[in-house]
Amino acid sequence: MPEGWIDLAKEAATSGLNTAMLVAAVCTLILAFLSAVVLRHVGIIGGDEPEAGEAAAPAEPAKSQV
Repeated sequence: MPEGWIDLAKEAATSGLNTAMLVAAVCTLILAFLSAVVLRHVGIIGGDEPEAGEAAAPAEPAKSQV
């Protein structure tokens, strides 16, 4: 690695605020992903729509009122 990259890495590692913000951002992304997985598993999001490539169920034919 070039000398400048080493200095940059040392400064980033010693900066507590940057490290804390990075950890918070990663934790937020992980929490958002896990929340989406749980909500999809429970059925709150991603309802009964057919998957891509699957045919939708045919609708019932209308009955005449004769």
